Amino acid sequence: MPFQNIIVGLIAGSLMGLVSASMGPAITTKEPDRATQGLLILWQRSAWQTVALTVLIAPLGEELLFRFAGISLIKLFFTYPWPIIITAIAFGLAHNQFPLNIVSGVLGLVLGMIYWHFGLIASTIAHGTQNGVVLFHLWWRFRKRTGLTLSESLAIFSIDQTIQFYETGIRPREERNMMKTIAIPYHTGLTEIHIAEKNIKAVITAEADCFDPGKSEEELVRAALALPIGTPPLSELSKGKQKVVLITSDHTRSVPSKLTLPLLLAEIRSGNPDAEITILIATGLHRATTEEEMRRMFGDEIVDHERIAVNDAYCAEDFTFMGTLPSGAEFHMNTLAVDCDLLLAEGFIEPHLLAGFSGGRKSVLPGICNRSTVNENHSYQAVASPKAIAGVMDQNPIHLDMEEAARRAKLAFILNVAENSEKKVIAAFAGDPIEAHAHGVEFVRELAQRPAITGDIVVTSNGGYPLDQNLYQTPKAVTTAEVCAGSDGVIIMIAACADGIGGEFFGKLMTMGSVDEIDRYLAAIPPKETISEQWCVQIYARVLKKHQIILVSDYLERETVERANLIYAATPDEALEIAYRIKGQDAEVVVIPDGVSVVATPI
Repeated sequence: MPFQNIIVGLIAGSLMGLVSASMGPAITTKEPDRATQGLLILWQRSAWQTVALTVLIAPLGEELLFRFAGISLIKLFFTYPWPIIITAIAFGLAHNQFPLNIVSGVLGLVLGMIYWHFGLIASTIAHGTQNGVVLFHLWWRFRKRTGLTLSESLAIFSIDQTIQFYETGIRPREERNMMKTIAIPYHTGLTEIHIAEKNIKAVITAEADCFDPGKSEEELVRAALALPIGTPPLSELSKGKQKVVLITSDHTRSVPSKLTLPLLLAEIRSGNPDAEITILIATGLHRATTEEEMRRMFGDEIVDHERIAVNDAYCAEDFTFMGTLPSGAEFHMNTLAVDCDLLLAEGFIEPHLLAGFSGGRKSVLPGICNRSTVNENHSYQAVASPKAIAGVMDQNPIHLDMEEAARRAKLAFILNVAENSEKKVIAAFAGDPIEAHAHGVEFVRELAQRPAITGDIVVTSNGGYPLDQNLYQTPKAVTTAEVCAGSDGVIIMIAACADGIGGEFFGKLMTMGSVDEIDRYLAAIPPKETISEQWCVQIYARVLKKHQIILVSDYLERETVERANLIYAATPDEALEIAYRIKGQDAEVVVIPDGVSVVATPI
């Protein structure tokens, strides 16, 4: 490789990069071109993949296409300089957003001349160096602007926070006051919050939405059932099993049962066409699932033709005593599951504020247990354990009881899925309740675990319906926000609460007095006298001791919200104005659009 060509490429590329980086006003657009959009979205998944694509792969591919192939072909018909001019025009048109295509066309001319006089190696090095300089310039400006550390800036540098870098002709004061609109899941749709760019420190999202499984939802589930982890296929397990109980989730969970239940039922009946199958809805302590909700969740065919039972934790005669769990809690399980020949469960895996992750063993406990078992598993002492948090299962007392309960129940098979923010299946795991669940947990952990960026104000939601249907469910996201709220940050919780405040006990405890009074009362309750739903109140009390929480809901009344020691706001923007009055107009804002899907971990 001639040394001269390398030097020419490096010098020319550096000069082109510096010129491109300094031409902000000349190439201003309302948003980056499609190539840059893809580049910045990729950065959110892997900075190093982005660098490789930008500096190596894309330059080599474009030089082979436009210079090597293009110029070689065109010079058969035209003489110099027309091959360079024609390929430069094509190169500019390929960057199809005005006026960036004009700048790209000029760069195409320069690269064409380098190729003509010095060859492919020189033009490729020049192209890659130019791209690298521009990418470095974008990131450096982002880091200076936010004041983040090297690791923080690499973690959160994203398209949403770099659009304005294309508008460098705007005066600094105007640039600082630019507003950004962020969509937040709310009920069955989205709501919006508008934040000045100068205030935004980070937008933290899980990577599930970036994950492409390469298969349809049905293909993923069928593949998991065909090759279960740690067990024979369900069709073999069901042979000779007369009574089969299939545990499924209730109306508070987004399990895709319309897809999964027919496939599970078909697998069971392929092994035993005469099996007596009962679908048992795991409500835990939640209210009973209505027929309307069943039809929405399962479809009319299953509701009209299958045997369905709903767990009622408050009906003592429905349960059988199964011994004592590691914590000392008594284990009472739904007798339908005790008397069956084969017990299996479907569900989904996401971060869970107390059990580490949902799915797997949680179908049994709390799903089909009675009130006393669920209560003691969620005692004040258990919830207060530093291990009883999202993302942690090792030495987690709540998880350990759940896992032992699943063993005692002889849970033989599970089908668990992972979902993106649109509630679409992106992975499926079937087989042994412990092994298959462990595989699913690691998959979800890889997508959900994100660096915790601390802000003065943290905005989050419960991911919309069904998890934001009542206030009782909202600690799931509040605990994620807590990790990012420092010692005294304000938390904005956006949740519709269309189903009200939640359970009767939760409502009474949440509104019984001040935060300190509530916490003292709960702390004095022995494990075996745990009150149903007190654990979510306990979490709120813990968070409220350090953080003011503003609740955005247009279903709950202001008086109810304020009696629960929360601050009421009708809209996200109103909540933000309240938070600014508390923390100041220059407060740094961290946004976690879906707090349930993220495990925030300190950097």
